[in-house]
Amino acid sequence: MEKLVALTQRDMERAAQQDLLAVLRLIDSGKVAVSAKTGRASETTMGRIADILAGGDFYAVEKPEKSWQQAPGPVRAFAWPWLMQSGRLAEQRGSKLALTKAGQQALGRPASETLRQLWQRWKKNKLLDEFNRINVYKGQTGRKGKRAMTSPADRRAAVENALRDCPMDVWVSIDEFWRYMQAADYHFEVTLEEWRLYIIDPHYGTLNNPSWSMMQGRYVSCLLLEYAATLGMIDVAITPPAFARDDFSDYWGTDDLYYLSQYDGLWYFRLNALGTYCLGLADQYEPSAAPNQCAVTVFPDRRLRTVGELSFDEKLLLDLYAKAESEDTWRFDGDKVLAALEGGRDLADLRDFLDRRDDQPLPDTVEGFFRRMERNATALKSHGDALLVECADEDVVARVLSDQRLAKLCIPAGERYLVVPAKEVARFRKAIRGLGFGMSAG
Repeated sequence: MEKLVALTQRDMERAAQQDLLAVLRLIDSGKVAVSAKTGRASETTMGRIADILAGGDFYAVEKPEKSWQQAPGPVRAFAWPWLMQSGRLAEQRGSKLALTKAGQQALGRPASETLRQLWQRWKKNKLLDEFNRINVYKGQTGRKGKRAMTSPADRRAAVENALRDCPMDVWVSIDEFWRYMQAADYHFEVTLEEWRLYIIDPHYGTLNNPSWSMMQGRYVSCLLLEYAATLGMIDVAITPPAFARDDFSDYWGTDDLYYLSQYDGLWYFRLNALGTYCLGLADQYEPSAAPNQCAVTVFPDRRLRTVGELSFDEKLLLDLYAKAESEDTWRFDGDKVLAALEGGRDLADLRDFLDRRDDQPLPDTVEGFFRRMERNATALKSHGDALLVECADEDVVARVLSDQRLAKLCIPAGERYLVVPAKEVARFRKAIRGLGFGMSAG
């Protein structure tokens, strides 16, 4: 009997345009930490990114109860920092990403143009091999195994060429897409030496003539779900990956695996108008028509009432800024709005939603509330970590501040305290020795 699965449809064309601006602002606020060595975002950072994505990430990140159990991790939240770096919109500065000049300019450009540029640059990037994300397969990163891996750019080109053949606005089964790629000779190899890859144990778990779906197919699903969908080129219909496929169950060491990759839950995708533009099939971006959905009414007391059913993404959007009072009534909440703005969101996406769904302009009290929240959200700005230094007496403070070098490295805080930015601590410590002072740990 065929297993029935509950599909979740995620329309990504508009979501990606909101996500782009939200992530750019998050980077600009200094909240995207990455490894200086690998460029990979920290777990905390990926959680922070997931919180600002339209509709959230594809899967909620949960820690498995047992170390050997599987649980899906970040998808879009993992992809965005890589896309920003490969697209040269952000660069590493110490342990964090910072916007480049192009990244700053992207804040004012049409999102569709930037997303198209990000796809074009991702196709050629050498920062990351998407197949590494299928981490059940061991042996990819060893010296010999890595040398046998084929060029990711060539693989991406094969998938892109097949994607160009898909009809716009038509749902395509991922299995059918796999079959089409093989029949139309959009063929590629993942590695020239499959036997170097293994599952769990290099002696017993070596891959022996794996199927197309286990190698090329899994790569295709990763590229589509983690990068094409994140950039809004395709809409997707997904399920949780656990037990979605069983084509690997005959292999040694797979008895305890719930899935081969966390992208196993991709069942269908639909090439949308943004996708045709990013693929170069259209010279200009003409947004897809928004589906007819519920109407809303905003009242002067900051309440919002819906008539009809909100979509999944719309509920999550409202939940960022408002508290649900009943099934059809919400109230905009100051704490929630401030938290969303601090996290890198912009009220433009909310205003756009309200403009499209409410026939009347926003009440003055609500518009005033939004403007006040936008102003208050930037009333204080974090400039990074600092060291609070306690001086022995006011005379020490005066001598430090009278020194031209030291005065530039700190600011007074009360009668006996100085604040030194973390990046200046080493210079400050060296300079105070020139005055004959030392600084002990607190």
